[in-house]
Amino acid sequence: MSGKRIIIMIIEAPKELTLEYEGMCLLKDFARLVHDWLMERGYQDLAGREDKYLESFYFEKITQKGKDIYMWWRTKRPGQHKYIEYNINLDFDIKEVKDLEIVYKGQKLKANSGKIKLFIRGRVIFDEKGELEKSFFGKLFWKSFITRHYKKDLDQATRELESDCTELMTYIKQYLEMKGFMQRVETFMPAKGLI
Repeated sequence: MSGKRIIIMIIEAPKELTLEYEGMCLLKDFARLVHDWLMERGYQDLAGREDKYLESFYFEKITQKGKDIYMWWRTKRPGQHKYIEYNINLDFDIKEVKDLEIVYKGQKLKANSGKIKLFIRGRVIFDEKGELEKSFFGKLFWKSFITRHYKKDLDQATRELESDCTELMTYIKQYLEMKGFMQRVETFMPAKGLI
């Protein structure tokens, strides 16, 4: 780059959502549930590909207590305006994973037990490519232009992103049969992945 600085405005969602769960579930179904929810809402990986792996980091190690899995999913979705983009970052910290065989309704199923810690962070990115700043008008009135003209759009985008993050967390809690504060909705998969 030729020494020119591009200003990108990033607005973090007001809160980071955290989920802690210890117990049994089907991890493949859990990951598929989260993936399908993101795809249904129009989120993609950072390269802009739909229905691909969302992981930007995956690490698995085997300990005496079981497997420890660390995953980072980074997603993006275009906003209602061409300069606005939503990002949802999910960090999975899954510890002491053990494979189990259980009998459920007369069928043998392979399940997992362990501790799941999930962090969900959202952010709104404004003018990532710096198109407004590069324009003649943007060079002269960058700060005042954003604070006056796009303030309403940015506030609405922040509320919408916070709503998406909260809805995703509620959806996951319903799958894991945890108590939540929002109205129950029908999930794609049965609770804990059991038939």
